[in-house]
Amino acid sequence: MPAFKVAFKAIIRKNNKILVIKRSAKEDVFENLWDIPGGRMNFGESPHEALIREIYEETGIKVNISTPFTVWSFMASEDLQVIGITMLADYVSGDVQLSEEHTEYKWIEPLEFEKLNANSSLKKEIAQYATR
Repeated sequence: MPAFKVAFKAIIRKNNKILVIKRSAKEDVFENLWDIPGGRMNFGESPHEALIREIYEETGIKVNISTPFTVWSFMASEDLQVIGITMLADYVSGDVQLSEEHTEYKWIEPLEFEKLNANSSLKKEIAQYATR
């Protein structure tokens, strides 16, 4: 039976740079591509709780969630559609400590994202953020 999942991502800002993380080869979608922190919401979580949890699990940092930036979706499989919301967030504290889901991280100028190996829809989203 077809299903939906809800996901949240964050453009995390610190000193005019954004945090990007590289997905590991073990991931089931977008493996080895650069991404921004976030993930799927668990049943019973609020959107805010889900995004704070995902960011902390993936990076070990604390952030303040700001406002919604974009809405997106993709087909994770033939019977699973993921609906996502990208939020703006500001770095608060902590040193980046990646989970096993990711292999690298960088704080970059938003326009630098275009040069990274990432999915095309995320490249468009970050370019939109960079030029706003």
